[in-house]
Amino acid sequence: MWRLLRGKKRTEEQESAPGAPDETTSSREDAGPAASTARTGAASRRGRSAASAASAASAASANASDGAEGFAFSVDHRLDPAGADIAPLQDEDALPRRRVDDRPLSRADRVGSALDRWTLQIAGTRAEPSFLTRMRAGEHVLDLTHSHPSGLAQLLAGRGPTRLSSLVREVGALADARAEARAIREIAERQAEEVGLSTCHLGIGEATWIPEDGGEPFHAPVLVRPITLRLRGSAREDVDLDLDATVDVNPILLRALREAGIAVDARALLATTEGPYGFDPTPVIDAFKSLGQPLPGFRVAQALVVGNLMDAAGQLVDDLRTDPADWADSDLVAALAGDPEARTSLAPSADASSAAAPTGAPAAPGGSRGTAGEGAHEPSAPDESEMVTSLPPDRMRVLAHVLAGGHLAVSTPPGTDPIDLVVDLAAEANARGRSVLVVSQRRANLAHIAALARERGLEDLVFDLSPDPSLQRNASAALLQSLRRAGSFSSPVSTAEPEELAEARSILTGHVEAMHRVQQPWNASAHDALSALAALTRMRPAPRTEVRLGADVAATMVGEDRERGAESLREAARLGVLSIGPEDTAWYGAPITTDTQAERALALVERLREKQLPQLRRAIERTGGEVGLAPARTLEALIARLQLLSKVRGALSVFQGAVFAAPLDDLIAATATKDWRREHGVVMSFTTRRRLRKEAAALQRPASLAPDLHEALRTVRAVREEWRAADGGSGSAPSVPEKLENCAQTAESMQALCDELAVLLEGTPAGGALARTDVDDLAERADALFADRDDLAELPRRTTLLRSLAADGLGDLVEDLRARGVREKHVAAELDLAWWQSVLELIARAEPTISQYDGTGLSQVAERFRRLDAQHMERASYRVRGASDDRLVSTMMSFPDTSRAAIAELARSSTVSVRDLAAKYEDILFAARPTWLASPYLVPQVVPRGRHFDMVIVADGGRLPTAAAMPAIARADQVVVLGDVLDHAEVEGPVLLDDMLQVAPHIALHRDPRPAGSVLRAFAQRRSLVGEVVSTPSPSAPDPDRLVVVENGRGAVPTGTELVESTEAELRRVTDLVIEHARHRPELSLAVFTLTAEHARKVMERIMHTVSVVPGLREFFDAASREYFTVLPASRASGVVRDEVIVSLGFGKTPHGRLLHRFGPLSAPDGRKALATVLTRSRGRTTVVSAFDVEDLDPSRLKSEGARDLRAMLTVLHGGADGGLESPEGSGTPAAPTRTSSAAPASASSAASANPPASAAEEATSSVDAQIEAALAAADAQDESASPDDGGTDVDPDGSESAAAVSASETDGTSDEELAQGSVEAEAEAPADADSADAAASHDDSVDRSDVAGEKVDASGADAQEAGARDAADHSPAASDDGAQHDAETGESEKGESEKGESEQDGTARDEPVQDEPVAHVLETNALVNDLADRLWRLGLVVDTDFGVTSDRIDLALGHPDLPGRYLLAVDTDGERYVATASQRERDRLRAERLEASGWATERVWSWALFIDPDGEAERIRRGVERALMLYREEAEQAALEGAGGARHRLPRPQIPAGHPLEFYASEDFDSVVEYIASDGRARLEDHLAAEVRSFLGFTQRSVLLDVSVSSAIRRFQERQ
Repeated sequence: MWRLLRGKKRTEEQESAPGAPDETTSSREDAGPAASTARTGAASRRGRSAASAASAASAASANASDGAEGFAFSVDHRLDPAGADIAPLQDEDALPRRRVDDRPLSRADRVGSALDRWTLQIAGTRAEPSFLTRMRAGEHVLDLTHSHPSGLAQLLAGRGPTRLSSLVREVGALADARAEARAIREIAERQAEEVGLSTCHLGIGEATWIPEDGGEPFHAPVLVRPITLRLRGSAREDVDLDLDATVDVNPILLRALREAGIAVDARALLATTEGPYGFDPTPVIDAFKSLGQPLPGFRVAQALVVGNLMDAAGQLVDDLRTDPADWADSDLVAALAGDPEARTSLAPSADASSAAAPTGAPAAPGGSRGTAGEGAHEPSAPDESEMVTSLPPDRMRVLAHVLAGGHLAVSTPPGTDPIDLVVDLAAEANARGRSVLVVSQRRANLAHIAALARERGLEDLVFDLSPDPSLQRNASAALLQSLRRAGSFSSPVSTAEPEELAEARSILTGHVEAMHRVQQPWNASAHDALSALAALTRMRPAPRTEVRLGADVAATMVGEDRERGAESLREAARLGVLSIGPEDTAWYGAPITTDTQAERALALVERLREKQLPQLRRAIERTGGEVGLAPARTLEALIARLQLLSKVRGALSVFQGAVFAAPLDDLIAATATKDWRREHGVVMSFTTRRRLRKEAAALQRPASLAPDLHEALRTVRAVREEWRAADGGSGSAPSVPEKLENCAQTAESMQALCDELAVLLEGTPAGGALARTDVDDLAERADALFADRDDLAELPRRTTLLRSLAADGLGDLVEDLRARGVREKHVAAELDLAWWQSVLELIARAEPTISQYDGTGLSQVAERFRRLDAQHMERASYRVRGASDDRLVSTMMSFPDTSRAAIAELARSSTVSVRDLAAKYEDILFAARPTWLASPYLVPQVVPRGRHFDMVIVADGGRLPTAAAMPAIARADQVVVLGDVLDHAEVEGPVLLDDMLQVAPHIALHRDPRPAGSVLRAFAQRRSLVGEVVSTPSPSAPDPDRLVVVENGRGAVPTGTELVESTEAELRRVTDLVIEHARHRPELSLAVFTLTAEHARKVMERIMHTVSVVPGLREFFDAASREYFTVLPASRASGVVRDEVIVSLGFGKTPHGRLLHRFGPLSAPDGRKALATVLTRSRGRTTVVSAFDVEDLDPSRLKSEGARDLRAMLTVLHGGADGGLESPEGSGTPAAPTRTSSAAPASASSAASANPPASAAEEATSSVDAQIEAALAAADAQDESASPDDGGTDVDPDGSESAAAVSASETDGTSDEELAQGSVEAEAEAPADADSADAAASHDDSVDRSDVAGEKVDASGADAQEAGARDAADHSPAASDDGAQHDAETGESEKGESEKGESEQDGTARDEPVQDEPVAHVLETNALVNDLADRLWRLGLVVDTDFGVTSDRIDLALGHPDLPGRYLLAVDTDGERYVATASQRERDRLRAERLEASGWATERVWSWALFIDPDGEAERIRRGVERALMLYREEAEQAALEGAGGARHRLPRPQIPAGHPLEFYASEDFDSVVEYIASDGRARLEDHLAAEVRSFLGFTQRSVLLDVSVSSAIRRFQERQ
């Protein structure tokens, strides 16, 4: 006989076939009937497939003779025995290709295949025999069949806990029973915590039968009842057993009987157990006995066995097999099954995914992931007034998507849990009438959710199905209570939003909008103007112009237009427009715009000097002294003289020269008419007139008689009078010089020259009236113009620039700049000042809201908003309860009969399960309690099939197997999965969050509620999907994470393993660290995490053994404390957070010192998750204990992500860069701390970023090697250079220590934030005396900010005299960041200028122009904050700007010199971060609450108030720091009085238990307590010290003996001092 083999050799088949166990039998034995059925179904399908293949092969061979394609067979002769199922070897390449059905898979096919896969995954989780099939086969069982009758009656009655000692009376048997009970309880607790199921059950009765296919008989319990085991007694020596009210018939027994043809009415059968004295199982057992033998070997006997029912898979498998068509109808199930159409319908667009996916984040296994990014349709967030929870922005985004109704995957930062978000989402859904199913496999999560609901007053809406011994009893009571109270809810207070709250929100929103609203046409906001003006006033030297630009001019000077104007001003300054005045050149102001005009002007000047002026002087002489007249001094006077001489010549041409000496008045009267004489009042006789006429006629020249003698004489008289006016009293007779025509020609040519030149000199100070200029002055001016002829080369361009600037409205500014001689590199700042001042005035007039409130008023409004909003949200629970009650009433009115029946049945004491109740009364029960809490493994047991919920929320999707979540998914319309993508759980197959990331929109939460500062936590978080994780800065430097390398960490390799684990040296070192913590830091909780369970067990055993011999430490290790000490492996570390954590790697070297590169879970595919889980469990310090160091690791042998991360972690702890990521730029690396220098790590990090690894892991690790070597070399160099007397610390000239002087060895293992905050103490000593700082302010170039409300806004409120003092304040906080570019801009101009006088301090230059190099004009971006920081620094406070490690930063972190090492006050502004936050609640309440929860006091400064009154705001903040300091001291004193130790003590805390009677304590105990309390160095009164001693020892009442004991101890302490 033959069998076809493909891809296997016969020898391999022979090796595996004979000794292989019967898989069917083993799976049936191990997994029970559920798993057996699943495997049988899969086997039958495989059998059918094999049969089909065999049929096809037979058909092919039958057709081979016809030449058709088929299988070729060959005979292999064998000498060894041949089996019928062994075929000879075949060459696989010679075999024909098998025909494949290429039809595409349908949606139902894909879903069916996925259901089979999920079923196998669930069924394969069983590793032990099921309690339902073999009740005594478990490793730990407690047989109570032969218990004492009285104790057994008490137990079965279920009236309370029953002691195990009441059931087992024999001493030896009791000890064994207690051991078994403790083991069972431990397993049950672990299952309840990790799976969320109550696994501890009491099996009642024992049914035995033989399976049909033979094999080991079944020993199944008849009845199964949940039971809880509790340790009892101070020494926990006894065990209490508490039965639940729920009773079920074994479903395996019912199924076997049903398959045998016997149907059992389980409900009717269970009803017979309710006897007059309580629960009685006898009727049920008797009923099964009466069946005879329906099954082979069937018999029933009395039995009581306690064990763990670990078969969580049974109900899940049944649910997955039920109604496959219904599963295929779900788009989400189909998408998870791989159906492409379903995935397309659920996932957002590809553009959105690519746009919003975190860069460099690891992809989910198996494909891409959808992202709810900005490119996709982003649902709008609900209005804050409609919400019932207070959510930060990223969670608001989650809520918006949830309310939109789509499926969603939410990833949280590693190490955080989203439980509070789960409660918020459920409350918001309930408030809108939606029902919610919350599932989590961790009991702690369910308990936390229930506790939060109680805190918020929502416990009546939560149906808690978390593991509990009285689950059935509590569930029935809860449902009954809700149904009976339906319609009775009435809110005790108004749930409407208060008007005061709406008004406060409106004021704050209106102010922010007014401050940041971009105004047109200036394209700037008021805040932009304030920031720009503050930056301008902080410049050295500061601009001081008081010029204002008109509204039309300011509108044209926006953006590039203003830059062009600045460039024109710079060019004007470069050409001398702003430095050359009328005293510098005679050409100043000449309107010459072209070179041609300049050339013509120079030619005219030369002609004037060389020709025209000499001729003018000769003409003046001839027309002056030569004729007896005073010389003409101007061209205009010369022209007038020439006109006079022309008149004289005209008169002499008619009359003789004697006419000028004749009595012209009489002659004129005599020759006049009678009317003229009458008009002029002249009386003259005829005789006289005749005589005078004759004389006048005689004076005429015969050749030229005047036609009108009277008029001619009048003209002569006018000429004589003009002559006499011009002769200067010389009395000379009018005459005409020689060559009068030449003089006239000279005057004419001179006039033409002056007219032309006047046009070119019109704008000069002397003007263009050359004809009226004295000839000597004209000569001097001509000489000056000729002497300054070189200025004509640039004069046209200067004139053009001036005209252009004037046309642009900058003429006044140019004049102001020229008057002050502003240099080229400062003119842009002057223009900015003028523009921003003008714009601010215009905006202030357009937005009166801006100046409506001052800083104090706005702060009061913000505080009122915060108080009222908090009160309003406290009342939100009434809105949720009211909405839920309305929904329940409406539902019950729709189903009145069902409601009455449900109330009646719930009122009876019944054993009916929750599932049966829900199936029977599903119309109303799901409305009775709108939020259900359950384990996903419990959902099929308590919730019947169907879409009963509007939404299911999976709280721990990062560790929940997809298969286990499917029943919960099928019971809701909407699915929201939350979880940590790096959560480690030892599960087979994918987890739900990974699958959801591939099919549903994804939102990443970025906030870690723990304070920032942990290097290891940041290291792990960089490997998640969320990108950068933000954390609130800590006011004090946290303890740095550290690496403890164990010496001689060697051990043998155990047989059967491939690694060295749990070396003696490491166990001893971890124990020492734990004991040290318990002694010196007992107020901080602690946990130890390992990578393997075996190492965790050994560590716990070693620690407990040590603690057992140190009684004083037992209090710290009390398991009843809130955060008890524990040791857990990585697989169980999720959800456990402590103040401090110790991570013990557990792997060591061989005895020969060789490191085996096998690291257990780290070498597995999800090793990265294992390491990230243990590194993110701490709120504070994480200590890594390792038996090897980074140099022991061979990079070429690290093949898994976890192993490579291990090496990268060790590198980071040594101060090196994180080189374990393939895409460092997208890893969300926290921002570098402010004001911190760490040369070696920074350079390594920058090198890693600049040169990322190409592809191979060897390249990445070799890069890390280089970084480590560089860091170690730098540390060695610094250690060698540091001398004992100087400590190796560089000192700045002012005496402050340089941060860069910290050696690499001192900063190993410290975080960036610790380094940044380590400078607090140094800064506390840095501030100079305020008087000396004020004395350094040598000049006042400030701009007044107080006049904004009026017509004029000055920007001088920065008090630039303090800007001058910044030379003495180079180490102030604001001088390091935003002021850097300003210092670079002004540094060159200040070099050597100190001796040039005060006139040059403001940028003026009265001497010859200085050609400055052009400097890019960039304004300081955060000038208002930096200015406030400088003022606070000068007030003596410790100041840090832009404080924080992540992007969640504080504008100003303030401390007090009296409290070094800690900041007190966080100051935020209403700047860019404030306005970028859309939620007013987040702006003014939630952020402040987060800061205060982290230990900060908070204040807010408002930009307007800070600009108007910077000194007043600084003083207000200073008072806030003083109040914070006083409050901190009061809290420390109160903590000391309460025994909490408000300050550090030099002595370790004495291990003296508190709360015992006085006689318990010896005098030495009192002495130890007094010494410890006094070791903090604080001064106390004796009464205060006594009160602290009594508080430390737990005495609440005083007595005489107690007072004597305490006072005696204090007296002895004082005597010793």
